[in-house]
Amino acid sequence: MYKKMNRIAHNKYPASVFSLIFNDEGKVLFASRDSKTKWTAIGGWMEQETVVECINREIREELGEINFQIIDIVDAHMWNYQDNMPIISIFALVKHISGIPVAKDDIEGFALKWFKLDELGGIDIDCPRQPEIIHKTLFLMEEYTKHSEADFLKYKWRLLS
Repeated sequence: MYKKMNRIAHNKYPASVFSLIFNDEGKVLFASRDSKTKWTAIGGWMEQETVVECINREIREELGEINFQIIDIVDAHMWNYQDNMPIISIFALVKHISGIPVAKDDIEGFALKWFKLDELGGIDIDCPRQPEIIHKTLFLMEEYTKHSEADFLKYKWRLLS
């Protein structure tokens, strides 16, 4: 994500997309440079592409050839990034289907870890920093897990990938 900032900085409101990826055990995947602090969701900057294209590209670039399913967009908002530059942040709920995630590209050398839901309150989460996004995502993840066959969930669950 950080290496690509120069390519998108010319946009009035650059957009970043992050995926909160959960597995069959109900754990959520985060990455950390030092495996202790600043855990972050997988994602990066949009590059003249749709949100779905960006999610697919970032997951493939950063985690390799895993199989996954985009469930829904859980949040989108504006906030001030470095030096008070306004950006749009988009967060997606993604279901890990198969394959072993391997830290590549911008996160090469980072630790990857699947966290249990009850562990999330005790770790230093850098992105998303807003606890309400995590809580919203966890609620939607649990609802999706209970009702994955439902045609109507939230406003309407859409399988985007």
